[in-house]
Amino acid sequence: MVLHLPTPPVPRVIDPKFGPNAQTPAQRAHVLAQLQATLPGLKTKATDAARQLYARYVAGELSWDEVRHARDAGRSGTGAGRSLAAASGGVRGSGDNGPSAQRG
Repeated sequence: MVLHLPTPPVPRVIDPKFGPNAQTPAQRAHVLAQLQATLPGLKTKATDAARQLYARYVAGELSWDEVRHARDAGRSGTGAGRSLAAASGGVRGSGDNGPSAQRG
């Protein structure tokens, strides 16, 4: 007699770059829409460059932190080279990419 046990569910792999509810492009688009509804300036004051960053976030190329840092650097005109390098992957996987890591 052979006993067939049910196979355990495969754990879902979560990309730590995004939150657990922003793993797919559709989920990231929904997160972006929620952010824009909460903070309308993200949409109404968005430049072409900001819209391109948002599209890269939805596509999974950038984390929201990378979008925010690149957008803020472009707005202030200072530190743009370092922050845009970070947004293009220069600091990916290097540990803390939070606000304190970008300010020296």
